[in-house]
Amino acid sequence: MSLLDFRKKTVLYGGSFDPVHIGHIHVAKECLRLLPEIKELVFVPNYQNPDKTANQASSAERLHFLELALIGTPFKIWSYEIQRHHPSYTIETLTEAHRLGAKKSHLYWLMGADAYQNFEQWKNAEEIRNLCRLIIVHRPDFLAQGKDPEDILLPIRPHGASSSEIRERFYHGEFPEKSFPQALEKHLHNLYLQGEIPYVNFKK
Repeated sequence: MSLLDFRKKTVLYGGSFDPVHIGHIHVAKECLRLLPEIKELVFVPNYQNPDKTANQASSAERLHFLELALIGTPFKIWSYEIQRHHPSYTIETLTEAHRLGAKKSHLYWLMGADAYQNFEQWKNAEEIRNLCRLIIVHRPDFLAQGKDPEDILLPIRPHGASSSEIRERFYHGEFPEKSFPQALEKHLHNLYLQGEIPYVNFKK
């Protein structure tokens, strides 16, 4: 992974990515297409979302899946949250980005409309707005509506891929073909054939 340069206009794309799929890549590509001034888009896999149940794949597995998924793309990965080994809060990640040279004028946080609707309940929500601008994209069944004039609503058509549905299919013994970038799909298919998919012992 190449080093991050927070002096550039940077989008941080946080999430569990459990697992990452083509819908995530679609959003990232459309973000760069619609906002050409952005120079870097960085995936930030969390260690554990404090508002959700435990991730089903381990941090190491999710990080490896993400590395495979991003082969051949311009996107980067920042494993800061995983390395901290405690519940991940956006305010702490943004504070670290500023310590590394970021400024609000050059820093953005990308989220789905489903997360955005509860943004006011996030830890230090107002302070988050002081550290970055929010970019919001539509999700299936969730259409974004702006809450602040600084927030950026991107008109990206929602992608049908869903991590929860992918986990459900794995749980029922199915392989969700065409849900992943090529290198990741090959890796997951091999795990599937070997009975080593991390999602088979869980349901949602």
